[in-house]
Amino acid sequence: MKASRTLLAGRDGNRKERTKFMLQTPVPPAQRENTSTALCRLRTRFHKTGDAIFLSHLDLSRLMERALRRAELPIAYSQGFNPHPRMVFGAALAVGTESEAEYADFFLRRDISPGEFQKRLNEALPEGVAVSEVRWVDLAAPALTAEVRVADYRVLLLGEISGEERDAFLRQEAIVLARGEKKVNIRPLILLAEVVTGEVSDESGGDGKPSRSGREAFLRLRAGGQGNLRPEDFFSALSSFLERPIDLLWIKRTELWAEKNGRLTSLWE
Repeated sequence: MKASRTLLAGRDGNRKERTKFMLQTPVPPAQRENTSTALCRLRTRFHKTGDAIFLSHLDLSRLMERALRRAELPIAYSQGFNPHPRMVFGAALAVGTESEAEYADFFLRRDISPGEFQKRLNEALPEGVAVSEVRWVDLAAPALTAEVRVADYRVLLLGEISGEERDAFLRQEAIVLARGEKKVNIRPLILLAEVVTGEVSDESGGDGKPSRSGREAFLRLRAGGQGNLRPEDFFSALSSFLERPIDLLWIKRTELWAEKNGRLTSLWE
C-alpha cells in the first residue's frame, strides 16, 4: 500500500497534514498496456472440496485473482482507478457447501487454448479448487450471472422423512420462511425434492472410507438473481412443518442450469 502526503495550510496559519492511502491493486508490468480490451472469453467449470468449502465468495474471487497472476495468464482488467481482473462467477455458494459444479467466465486479452488455460490455472490453484472443464463462450453472450436459474444439490441428513411427509409438505400452496423481519413464500423456488429411503454413506473421510452416514436427499431449487433458495432454508421449513429437527451433515452442489423457453439447459450452450 502506497501513501502520498499533502500539506494543507489552515486559515489560522497552522499546517494540517492529510494522508491519502492509495488502494490501487498493483498490475504486473507485462499487463499494464491495453489491459482492458478483451478479445476472447473462456467459461470454466471447477470444484470446491476439502478445506476450500470454507472460502467465502469474496475469498474465492481473491484466490482466483492471485492464481491468474501466478499463472501469468493474459486476463483483461477493468478500467478505472482500481482495476480488477475481468472474471464473472455463477451463483454464489454458501460457506461450508461442497461443489462439483461452480462456473466462472474469464475475459482474456489474447487467444489461449482452453487446454493451456486449464493447465496453467490449475497449477497455480491451491488444493481443493480445480478446473475440470474449459470452453469458449461468445463475447456477446449474456452474463453468466444472468443465465443461472436453477441449482441441483445432494444432501446428507439425519432423521427419517417418509414420502408421505414430503408430499404433504410440497402440497402446500404457500411455504412461508422467515428471513429476518421478512416472510417469504419459498414454494415457487422448490422445483424438485426427493428423499432416498435407507442409509447411504459420505466418502469424505479420506482413502475412500465413509466418515458419516445418514439419509440422502436430492433438491432442485431456484438460483440466481430472480430467486434463490438454499438447501438449509428448505430443510428449516420442512423441520418446522414436521415439528421435529432435521440435522444436515453434508451439502454438495452438483449442477447449475440455465433456462430457455421453460426448459433447463446447460451453461455450455
